[in-house]
Amino acid sequence: MTNKKHLIIVGFGPVASYKYSRCIKSAIEQGVISSYSIVDLETQRDAVLTRINGLPAQPDGIFFLPNSDGLTVEDGIRYFDNICKDIVNKTGSSIKVIISTEAQAHEAYLDYCISNGFDSLTTKPILLPMKDGLFDPTSMNQRMQSLVSKAKERPANHAVLCLGRYHEVYNEGVEAQILDKMSALHVPITSINFKTSSGVWNLENEFLDREDHPYKYGYGMLMHGAYHYIDLVAQFLTYNKLIYPDMNFGLDVVTFSAYPKDQRIRIPDNVTKLLSDFDKCKSAPVELNNKFGETDVVSTFRLFDADSNQTLTLGSLTLEQTTPGMRSWGPFPEVPYNINGRLHCTDLDVRLATIFAANAHVIKTPIGGRQGPTDLRGRNSGRVTVRSNIEVTGDQEFHNEQSIHRPYGNSFSYSAEYAVFNEWLCGKQTRSSLESHLASVALLQALAESQKHSGEKITIDYNYQPRIGVVELVKNKANKVSLNERGNPTFAAYAP
Repeated sequence: MTNKKHLIIVGFGPVASYKYSRCIKSAIEQGVISSYSIVDLETQRDAVLTRINGLPAQPDGIFFLPNSDGLTVEDGIRYFDNICKDIVNKTGSSIKVIISTEAQAHEAYLDYCISNGFDSLTTKPILLPMKDGLFDPTSMNQRMQSLVSKAKERPANHAVLCLGRYHEVYNEGVEAQILDKMSALHVPITSINFKTSSGVWNLENEFLDREDHPYKYGYGMLMHGAYHYIDLVAQFLTYNKLIYPDMNFGLDVVTFSAYPKDQRIRIPDNVTKLLSDFDKCKSAPVELNNKFGETDVVSTFRLFDADSNQTLTLGSLTLEQTTPGMRSWGPFPEVPYNINGRLHCTDLDVRLATIFAANAHVIKTPIGGRQGPTDLRGRNSGRVTVRSNIEVTGDQEFHNEQSIHRPYGNSFSYSAEYAVFNEWLCGKQTRSSLESHLASVALLQALAESQKHSGEKITIDYNYQPRIGVVELVKNKANKVSLNERGNPTFAAYAP
């Protein structure tokens, strides 16, 4: 079998060109892949060709799929199949596929890769079921389980591009310390609270006009940037299986949301009119209705023992877009990314009963010396704070704090996704395998169904195992001399 590997990127938008190009150039120079191609829709031809001009490594092939009226995603898959066969025949290479299409097409391309044994890397969300032209979350969990089961029949390296697996603050900071103490003291996670502010400001007409974040198809915050954070919380919840492996877990979820139809009273006209060139913005041509996707989501949840109804973990997820950002303009400026002027601010707090707590705060702020109001470059800062019952844990200090700063161009999220991308590209099993997202998709579906029944409780089974990458992490932490000397228990399954 050939050792040559050819990478195909399906969907080459502005984010793909920015995030992948440096890694691809390095991979070609190191011989990890021999070449790569780009596949996109015919309607994107001009935009794609423009983006390619500035790439550090040029693609060997550029292919455009016909997408005139009447053609379906399945039609696109048939054209894509011919492209893959042609590449294999001409180059003798094995195929690796990055799936970064519009979200509605992810599942079809992932299923194709699984069926053909091609390594795949899918951008979030993994799948987005539709019904009558609108997002329908009711089958997400079942579809995801089907994909994972099918992937086991024809093994390949299937991964998901998600920042919450290699993040310097969330993972190397909070998660590592939480697992350290869970391993040493055999204590469960009793509280998880996560809050993110995306700094997104959409005008009413933009909810209708935008195709990159199409709220008009019935999905919004949950199926856009929030998936990264839902995944993070879902993973923490699975770690309680390390403490209670035989417990039958259930999860209660209650959700409230805000929608585009609520925008006018949430952002009054007197504020919106302060935007420069606001008069050039057209007003919404139709009334924004209940079918549009959500802009903001606030949920509470409870992980419990389904047999005794005892509560183990309480928590909250606050996923809001309508928060302070950089936008001061009316019509979108000619910039490739963050055209809403978004600036994020996130907080994660995880607690182990009366023993230990770890908190993370991550914020992006504009760089100094901006060239103008639409200069969207930002600086990332992170802070990890821990509180410890030192008489029990053996720590030296009750309170400890660490600050981390990142310059523009090397954000926490970029390097976290780069780590997944690079490991997958090199043929390694990543912390973000497709199977490890089963719990995340289950929580995502619960949140999506819950928000459609505002204030009503949704209950799901939640008996998911921790991802494989936790094994090594816990092993490393459990081997610390300070912990072993105290004689504290470690997980039998992870014993060295």
